[in-house]
Amino acid sequence: MDLLIPYGWSRGGFDSYDPEYHPDLDLGGPLEMSRAYHKIKVGGGEVMTYLNARIFNLRSDYFGTLGEDWAVRNPDGSKVVEQYKPGSPESFAVMCPGSQGWRNLLADFGWIAATQYDSHLIYYDQVAAAPPLACYSTRHGHDQTGLWNREYATLLHDAYQVGRSTDPHIAFMIEGAGDLYAPYALFQGYFDPLYAGTRFAFPELFKYTFPEVIQATFVVNTRNSPDTLFHDIPIVPHDAAILSICRDIMVGKLFVFMDPVLGDRAWWDEVSKLLALRKAAAPWIGQGIFRDTIDVTEAQPPLEVKAFRLDHGNSRSTLVGVLNRTHVPGRKIMIQCGSLSEIEAFRLEEDGSRSPVSFEVANGHVVFEAPTKLLSMTIVEGLRK
Repeated sequence: MDLLIPYGWSRGGFDSYDPEYHPDLDLGGPLEMSRAYHKIKVGGGEVMTYLNARIFNLRSDYFGTLGEDWAVRNPDGSKVVEQYKPGSPESFAVMCPGSQGWRNLLADFGWIAATQYDSHLIYYDQVAAAPPLACYSTRHGHDQTGLWNREYATLLHDAYQVGRSTDPHIAFMIEGAGDLYAPYALFQGYFDPLYAGTRFAFPELFKYTFPEVIQATFVVNTRNSPDTLFHDIPIVPHDAAILSICRDIMVGKLFVFMDPVLGDRAWWDEVSKLLALRKAAAPWIGQGIFRDTIDVTEAQPPLEVKAFRLDHGNSRSTLVGVLNRTHVPGRKIMIQCGSLSEIEAFRLEEDGSRSPVSFEVANGHVVFEAPTKLLSMTIVEGLRK
């Protein structure tokens, strides 16, 4: 792990007095938080600051003076109110991203996180995940009911401009995935596999259409825990969770683990090996072009195969990710290599080492046998003529 996202750092904790985003005194206050964040940075890690871009607590001291004016309005003038934790006393009004005051506040909090707390990664929650709403307020400057998604793009643009004016390296992450937000939100994440079969079910399409966006998957727990913050999120069966992680690695995603990940030690050990393989493949995933199945001429069932291509000078290498969910032996994979010469092939191992792979070359293709392990990464490389 090299990135920490504290959700409950502000007054009252997570889903509490939003948007009173001031370091909670019960956790040590602003200077203690600044010291802790700095210590993580010095140690080579990163901290992403959590902000919710959607909600305003009705009990906040500032709701009457600020939230009332910025809130989404129904046709009858009433507010849109949401609740999240079962049995929680907290209720939140949904804020309209068309409100200039709301946009300014969120941009300023992002700037504070970057300049005062050494956190140049900012997470704006719910932007592309929660349902869009029509706003009938006449005080927000939008025509008719507003253009919800475009106004969120404006919100991110404004925050981006404010942040970059001081920190040229500031980057944003949002919950959900949306092409409209790609110019401003480098990281976009969602819960997988909970959304399989929904509008979030096309990670390959999103990857090769918007390669500049780094997709992140929120990995949920495989068993219940009394310590969880997310009681309303269902657990995922072990086999479904592992297969989902494998597929996401093959697409090149990053992973965000929800609390608590270490309760099931056997599961976590299994996941750790997969993440080690993801780390070994990072140079190709991070710098290569996602080719999906374009270079895969043949993959005998039940194999699932995806590829990244990386060109460097006069050399070309292809990362071939193979999912062998039934561990069947002897299945062949055929990859296009074109006119490459001096071809070599090797397999990436979890410990960072490389093992040679036997292969054949015929008619511009490389043929090799898939391993029986659940997930494998093979590199095919050579010189371009």
